[in-house]
Amino acid sequence: MAIPADVDTMSTEYMQYKYHKTPDGKSFFYSDKNAEFSMVISPMQEGVKEEDMVKHKEEFFNSFVSKGYKLEENTIKNVSGHNLVVVSFYSDVPGGKVYNKRFFAVVGNKLILVTYNSYGEELEKRKLQIEQSINSVIIK
Repeated sequence: MAIPADVDTMSTEYMQYKYHKTPDGKSFFYSDKNAEFSMVISPMQEGVKEEDMVKHKEEFFNSFVSKGYKLEENTIKNVSGHNLVVVSFYSDVPGGKVYNKRFFAVVGNKLILVTYNSYGEELEKRKLQIEQSINSVIIK
């Protein structure tokens, strides 16, 4: 999966500020230097098959709607012969809105979640990079 060239491992400080998390050795946190753009790869559940993930897609969608988010996108996307459950929405933060795009995938019978967040001046530029990153996913 392609990660934008100007993105690097997120500092522990930003990780705690943005996600209220500390490094756990399981999730991978990335951001640009100002943390206006971030990307997180997190394991969710083991023992999952791709067809089960797709079958339960409505549960994924509803989990966001039940939190009050209006989904801009909720779809199944086929990339390199594998299905991804994709959602996008905006969330309100002090001083503006954050664009959130997430996809669920099954890799080696593990459900993973990849989250992209962007706001401010980075937003429009990052939307294209997010799509490029998702389209570059290769699951073996």
